[in-house]
Parts: sequence; C-alpha cells; structure tokens
Amino acid sequence: MRFDGDQDFPLRGGAVGYYPSTARPPSSVFNRRLHTISLFVFRADGLPWPTRGLRRVGGVDAHVTTSRGFNSVLWRDGELGYALVSDVDPVELARLAERLAPTS
Repeated sequence: MRFDGDQDFPLRGGAVGYYPSTARPPSSVFNRRLHTISLFVFRADGLPWPTRGLRRVGGVDAHVTTSRGFNSVLWRDGELGYALVSDVDPVELARLAERLAPTS
C-alpha cells in the first residue's frame, strides 16, 4: 500500500498509536476538511476477522461499522490488517479506503 495523500485527503503525519487487540501499531493521519482520519496498520495473524456483512472496497472485502459517533473500515491484505477510523461521513471514509486498499 502506498498513498501519500492528495487534495481530498492530505496526509498530515504518522505516529505509533493504539488499536484494540494489537501491540502499538503504526498509524498515519489524514484530513478530510476539518476531520481527522487515522489509519492503523497491524499484524493480522491470530486476530478474529468478521466474515459477515462485508463490503467490497477496492479489491478487498472490508468490514464497515459505526459506533459511538465514529466510523471504521477494517480490511486485511496478506499478513497485515488495516483500520481507518474517523468521525468523517462513512461515504467519505470509504472513498479513502478505496485509495488505500489493493485493487486486485
């Protein structure tokens, strides 16, 4: 995965963050207007993965959820898991996920 941001979703930086059930994964931070979007990348092996209600994003099946005012898109590519999390509109978050997820 390589996406350095664009006019719609500028890349603002990165850090070591926190995502449930993982050990301090690296994260990238994007913006969409006044909203912050966090992308967490982590080792996927051994983690439970949703198998129902998946939605096609790019070339992968993703789990899209909303909880406590935050939206998330979760997908796996090989040994790595990816999670986008933000309060941005779910349609906007899916647009960024399509740019990040593999196409085939």
